[in-house]
Amino acid sequence: MAKMYPEDIQNYKHTASEAFFYEKLRDQLSAKYHCFFSIRWFDKVDGKRVDSECDFLVFDPGFGFLTIEVKGGISIDIDLHKKWVLTERDEEGNLSKRELKESPFSQAEKSMRYFHDSFSEEYLQSFNGAYGFAVCFPFYQVDQKIEDAAEKDLIIDARNIDNLAHRINEIFHYWKNKNNTLSPFSSEQKQKFISMVNKQISLSAAAGALIPIKEKELQKINLVQDNIVDFLSNYKQVQIVGGAGTGKTYMAMKKIRREAYGMRKTMYLCKNPELASFASNSLSDINAECVDFQTLMLRYSDESTIKSKGYFDAISEQRHEKYDAIVVDEAQDFSLDEALAIRLFLRDEHESILYIFLDENQNLFDVTYESAFAIDLPPYILRYNIRNTGEIYRYATEDTGLGNETKANMLLGVVPEVRMTKNRIQTISTVSSILNRLVQKECVNTKSIVILSDVEYNTSVLAEETQLGQYKIIPSGKADGTKDILFRTVSEYKGLESDVVIYLTSPQHREIDVRARKKEDYVAYTRARYYLYIVHQNN
Repeated sequence: MAKMYPEDIQNYKHTASEAFFYEKLRDQLSAKYHCFFSIRWFDKVDGKRVDSECDFLVFDPGFGFLTIEVKGGISIDIDLHKKWVLTERDEEGNLSKRELKESPFSQAEKSMRYFHDSFSEEYLQSFNGAYGFAVCFPFYQVDQKIEDAAEKDLIIDARNIDNLAHRINEIFHYWKNKNNTLSPFSSEQKQKFISMVNKQISLSAAAGALIPIKEKELQKINLVQDNIVDFLSNYKQVQIVGGAGTGKTYMAMKKIRREAYGMRKTMYLCKNPELASFASNSLSDINAECVDFQTLMLRYSDESTIKSKGYFDAISEQRHEKYDAIVVDEAQDFSLDEALAIRLFLRDEHESILYIFLDENQNLFDVTYESAFAIDLPPYILRYNIRNTGEIYRYATEDTGLGNETKANMLLGVVPEVRMTKNRIQTISTVSSILNRLVQKECVNTKSIVILSDVEYNTSVLAEETQLGQYKIIPSGKADGTKDILFRTVSEYKGLESDVVIYLTSPQHREIDVRARKKEDYVAYTRARYYLYIVHQNN
């Protein structure tokens, strides 16, 4: 049985012919084959982004790869103007004709050239394996008229769909002879090619090409989490514990919405001002307060009083607002004194709503949590990561030893890239190169990229660099321009996420306590949804 990417296409947009061909590939090809379905790719032509899609890419480590376009329907023909016309039957049995934008052979060939050329650009070496394309018409025999328009050797139709392994092998041999490929390519090239295709899938998502698919997957997961929120609504005060990317913030805001719609006075609370701002923007359509802890405390007391008496005593002495429902996100950041101060804002100590979301693996401030919010019920555990690609989350857990209790999701991606640099100049050059490739070649929007650092901007390697080539570094405020790149410390970005993360570590990073370093790395890695670069500067 072939190795399929994804393992199941049920949740992916597909036609009946694509689903049929997917099953035939899976069941008839041996385990040596890697078969990728629906790979979106994009390039720039005359400065404009051009989107396309490869229906299937079949990779044989003994030969190379084939890109295959699949066309179903009842029949297909070429009209007098050399336009390809597909005859289809709708659900009611009515026949209709649809003109294709271009020949399926042309589509398959463009995909082939894209992946072949991308390999050379990515790894600065020639692809030594065979490479080619084919077109599959799984539901009917192709007539002679179409065979005249393309080489017969490149067609898979109903006559050989049940002997697919043999037919695929014939097509590979055809291209091997045509490309004059005399020997198998190296195992190193095999791994590089698979990595490149997975990277394309990941970057396609970051560039927006796979967002609809990703969102469909998330909708199913979010429905499950909605049900969890419904289930927990029977309890007034609850702790929800989950690793990075398990949807805690999503559930926190979902809970706030439900309580606000019930005309209750509600508050979303966290330590991180950036996360509070994100929540405020996300919940701007409802009457709910979103605030960071320090801002809330300073409404009712001053820093000197808080320093001398502590938060609980300082707030106890003051009149303050009362809330029917409080949701605390990133609760592992709060000390006992801070947690008890928060409880003072509940309208009723026992009957008011208090939901606590936390992950002790993300405790960057070395706070001893120890159930500081005094909630008696055992915590509800979230076990599935829904934010990161499987490769990113597995890397995060393997490198840090944290978060193993959370299961990685099945979303395809690429293993994070680790770059080692010797000095400041090399680090700047590396980051610039990464940005140029992401934006110029991969068509990733700059708003989908964030640079994270273990140190503040003023002491970072980029401190004197307001610009990296054409890109402007934004260490505070919003990145509104088309060439703006957000820069944040790991702690500032905790609770947030980005499609692409470039994580910079300073030489001092290796000198701090191992436990603290692992926690910071875990948080940084898991901010990346689709693609993660890690740049370690040694000096």
